Amino acid sequence: TANIVLGETAQKTTNKGIFFAAFYDITKDINASFEGRIQNDDVTNSSIIDDISRNSSTNSFLPRLAISWTVNEDINFYGQISKGNNPAGSNLNNLLPDFKATAGLVDARNGNTRVSDILEAFTDYEEEIIWTYEIGLKGSLLNKSLRYTTALYYTNWTNALNVATFNWFDGGPEHNGIPDAGYAFPVNYIIPETINAGKISGWGWEGDVIYNLTENFDMSVALSYVGNEYTEYCSVDSQDVYGLAATGDIDGIPCVDIAGNIQSGLSQKSATLSASYHRELTNNMEGYIRADARWASKQYIDPLNLGWIPSYAKANIRAGI
Repeated sequence: TANIVLGETAQKTTNKGIFFAAFYDITKDINASFEGRIQNDDVTNSSIIDDISRNSSTNSFLPRLAISWTVNEDINFYGQISKGNNPAGSNLNNLLPDFKATAGLVDARNGNTRVSDILEAFTDYEEEIIWTYEIGLKGSLLNKSLRYTTALYYTNWTNALNVATFNWFDGGPEHNGIPDAGYAFPVNYIIPETINAGKISGWGWEGDVIYNLTENFDMSVALSYVGNEYTEYCSVDSQDVYGLAATGDIDGIPCVDIAGNIQSGLSQKSATLSASYHRELTNNMEGYIRADARWASKQYIDPLNLGWIPSYAKANIRAGI
């Protein structure tokens, strides 16, 4: 059996925008700001071998509202709300003549329309939108020799983008009475598709402390937690990759509901510890030495949470002049 990965397109993205910001002192200690960006993302996918292209244009308004309260020179509270996005786009492979012909042939040989249905359903994907709500504290102690920050935030993604991998199996020179496209052996076609798979949300926390023990020696520690989960999410490639039974559908394409699973591609917990020392060696030269250690919890590699990268710890040390 031969594996053929289908993908033969190039992408050009043009971004144009206008940015503005306004600041207002509510009191001498409380300040507010409102920033925004009005932009257009123009994404054009073009075939490398065929004279075919497809354009997607996304108009968006990305605001950020922030407020801060300076209690005194050592304590500052803040809060902010912001919006981010990833522009809409397309899977141009789905429109290529040879690609569509191959899909139709595979469907005919397998006695269904599954591949053609996938191409039609996932030719285009919509804009991904991310809202973040955050409150935090920044401060210092011990005559500013110890500085700290901490933040609690909530993130909400809609139209979350994910790369789904579909497999189309062609059983050999002849199947269901229909010849293949020239291959004298079984072929497994593999195609990655960018799709809107659902919603992701969750709470997160991060904090760090930096302590200058002496003029030349300082230490720091940072901790973080990210609790993002799939709140509405249906995995459309689970049948192809894992052979799981469908429990829902997206645009008529069977999928497996994985709401409640942990977001893939990130470690939920992490910790970093650092120490550095520097001193003057001569009038024109300074030397330093720094050591860092980092630990991160396991990271799921797929939305189904079936595979993962184990937790790890690593350390490094460097010195220079």
